[in-house]
Parts: sequence; structure tokens; C-alpha cells
Amino acid sequence: MDWELKYLAQFEEKIFTNRNFWLYFTAILLLIVLPINTPESKFYLNNIMIIKIRGDYFFHALTFIPWAFFMFTMNKRLWMWMLLGLLFSTWTEMLQYLLPYRRFNINDLISNALGILLGMVIFLLLTQGWKQRQTTA
Repeated sequence: MDWELKYLAQFEEKIFTNRNFWLYFTAILLLIVLPINTPESKFYLNNIMIIKIRGDYFFHALTFIPWAFFMFTMNKRLWMWMLLGLLFSTWTEMLQYLLPYRRFNINDLISNALGILLGMVIFLLLTQGWKQRQTTA
């Protein structure tokens, strides 16, 4: 069991690095400013349903789930990191309002926020599980 904890710690140190956060951040910005998900595209997410949820809402939430896992890398407290995530997700939707080929959508904003909150819940559950394993090991 001790090797599992070491493996998880090494995985976190290698994946959730400062450099990878900025790559993730940049990828989100590119997804915002590039003219993708247009009605002419083959994979128009507005017409795809995943578990009775429109595809673009599902992928908005999915995009923001990893935000929580960069909290320790960026040396932030939970509430501050969650607030920064919510502000960033709001800013990304406001940026879309300014682009002529994109649209602001309140449902996208809600999906972004749900992704951040879901990521925080997953992160907290995982860290609680790791702490419990360390105390019983």
C-alpha cells in the first residue's frame, strides 16, 4: 500500500506541474478564440447529446474539471483557487461575447462553473482517500 501512495505522489508531481498548468490554460484560451464548433463543422457539439446533455455543455464542464488539480502546483488555498477558476471561466465566456464568430451563453458559463465545482469535489475526495490511507498505513 505504501508503494501506491508513492506512485500517486509521483504521478501528481509529473502531471500537475506549473508548465502543464500554463499549457492547460493556453489550450482553454485557444478553444475560446479559435472559430471551432460552428454549424458547418462535422462534429457540431450543439447537435450531439451525451446522457441527455447537449455535447457542448458536457465538454465545457469536462474542460474545467482539471482546474482543481493544479491548486497545489500554483500554491493557492482551496477557496482562492476555486474563486480564480470561477472568475477565469466567466472571463472566457465574456471573451466569446467580444468575438464576432463566437457567442456568450449563460448555459456555457454554468457548465464551466459546474466543471470547476465537480473537479474540486473529485479532488477533495481523492485527497481525503489518500490521507486516510496514509494514516492507516
